Amino acid sequence: MTRPQRPFARALSLAADLTLALPSLAVFRAARLILERAMDRHYRALPELARTWQVLGEETLRHPLALATILVLAPRWNPHAITAGAGPLDVSDSVAIRAATARASAAAWTFVVYSSPGHHTVAVLGSRESPGAEWASLRLPPGRYRLAMRYYRWTGAPELPAVRVDGEELVPSRPVPPGANDFYRDLARSRGPALDLFLAFLHAHARALLSLSRHFPRLFPRAFVDSVYVPVGNPETRFLYGPLDRGERMSLDLDHDLLATQDVYLTLYDRRSLPVFWCPLNQPADEPPRAPATGSYLVRAHPSASGDHSG
Repeated sequence: MTRPQRPFARALSLAADLTLALPSLAVFRAARLILERAMDRHYRALPELARTWQVLGEETLRHPLALATILVLAPRWNPHAITAGAGPLDVSDSVAIRAATARASAAAWTFVVYSSPGHHTVAVLGSRESPGAEWASLRLPPGRYRLAMRYYRWTGAPELPAVRVDGEELVPSRPVPPGANDFYRDLARSRGPALDLFLAFLHAHARALLSLSRHFPRLFPRAFVDSVYVPVGNPETRFLYGPLDRGERMSLDLDHDLLATQDVYLTLYDRRSLPVFWCPLNQPADEPPRAPATGSYLVRAHPSASGDHSG
């Protein structure tokens, strides 16, 4: 990684992050706890909504508190995938998806089951685990769960799969709205000085943690950093992340063997944890631009269905 010669400015930036880290983390954790339980109550009151795929997109963000909820529960936006969720749903024994629909919709996909509330990963099913069957099933202990679907390198007309719970089809299939991810283009726009400042404070702990873990890896082990920086990350995805200042440029050495089996994606986030740049890194020579804002970077390596990156 190359850095502009601004040591004094970087020191001031780090000092500010560290000063805000503990109060930021306290507010973030409290907001997460409150919103998790508020979401669970909301969907208990509207069970028909829980049985419908909700596609992350412009329509979703029109709902009150939607932006704040995502920034707290799933703060590392993924502009490289179509993302949808369903539930919470009560499950006694199993959840199954119509995998044939997923295979026809995307070159690589992942279906994840999370506990509710809590958002802890319980089970995962990916495109590599269901190469031929029409339906793919996961056995689960009795409980209440949220479902998430991620499509990478999707087709021109993707569709979310039908879901069976304990043998009964509860969530119908749903076409993905055209341009579902177009909202990312304007997501990082200013939301007013007061809200921008609050969101930067809310996520100050993440940037401070990334800086501290780089210098003190034993005090801040990878599992703990993952739980804060990518709390609902895709279990099939490997992550590389760190702090990034405005004007810095990353230098990545991508191995040919890695690119033969993985789709690699880069996202740059500002201090509010909103994405300001993203791109695939499909060739060893791919080089990211200089960071347009101070924040962090996240590299995702996700299993691909094949080595073909033409789609």
